[in-house]
Amino acid sequence: RPSPLAAEVEQVKSKLTDLASRVEQLAVSHWPAALAAAYRQLLAQGVEAEAVQQAVTACAETLSPRALEDAVLVREHLQRSLEAHLRAQTASAWAAGLGEQVVCLIGATGSGKTTTAAKLAAHCARTLGLKAAWVCADTLRAGAIAQARAYAETLRLPLRVAYTPAELKQAVAAERGADLILVDTTGCNPRRESDVTELGALLTALPERATYLVAPATAKDADLGDALTAFGPFNLKGLVITKLDETGVFGSAYNAARRSRLPLAYFTTGPRVLDDLQPAHTGRLVAALFEEGLTR
Repeated sequence: RPSPLAAEVEQVKSKLTDLASRVEQLAVSHWPAALAAAYRQLLAQGVEAEAVQQAVTACAETLSPRALEDAVLVREHLQRSLEAHLRAQTASAWAAGLGEQVVCLIGATGSGKTTTAAKLAAHCARTLGLKAAWVCADTLRAGAIAQARAYAETLRLPLRVAYTPAELKQAVAAERGADLILVDTTGCNPRRESDVTELGALLTALPERATYLVAPATAKDADLGDALTAFGPFNLKGLVITKLDETGVFGSAYNAARRSRLPLAYFTTGPRVLDDLQPAHTGRLVAALFEEGLTR
């Protein structure tokens, strides 16, 4: 049970937060309508308040009073300001960076790693002309191996299954003739230390690898933050943002890319293996903060 002092402190904090909110609302009410509307839109999208404040302040200090009444000009300025904090990895740069040859996909359960692996394999074969192989290290989830086998057969990919770090190392060594080896890992709970430790042991078996975090746009901001904190020590090379078609709120995806400074590699926008994977574009993600969804 909290002490009377602790309860009083929390009450004071609550009152200060409420006061700050009232002051902010009063200030916004005196802004030009276009700027105030954009400010509220970005907050409603879940963009971090500090990032929104920085972008809006820069806009107010740069544009003329007349320009601040123009919704189009305000939006364009805010988009450029927000986009400046993101990085994207082009498809050619992604292919050129495959000197490690082994690409490991990691992330929480349900993030879309297996489907993403299939999409990347198809994309690399069709667009980049790379011969891919698949190693399924997702051996805990029910049906995971069967799903991987179905994708591999459809895409005509060699498939190997690895239950342990030693088996993973052997499986990758056996496919060295491929241009690209995709490793689909077991879903990892970033809040469970034993899961993270087990994933780390698996990845340690492949010192020469490129590790990408698969992050669903539908995840909460705090959950993506936990994932970045837990998986950061694994030397992440970039982010693959999935399930962008399943939400109209993109602030958590934007915040993850901004805070981590990791390059955005790919977006997935649906279940189709051959059509719903696109090289990431920072402008598309930022534009989605102002629109109904991610434009193709």
